[in-house]
Amino acid sequence: MKASIERLDRKSLRKDDGARRPTAVPGVGPIIAATIRATVPDPAGFRTCRDFAAWIG
Repeated sequence: MKASIERLDRKSLRKDDGARRPTAVPGVGPIIAATIRATVPDPAGFRTCRDFAAWIG
């Protein structure tokens, strides 16, 4: 099941640059990148990565 989800996520990541960028971070795969893309309202609203991390909790 997990393999098919990752395959589907990889296909969608190829089309979406905003979802593909987090995969450049070590340890972030397609599932986490898709979750970030679906959860974060507007990434431009965060001035720094530190602000984003504080928003996550």
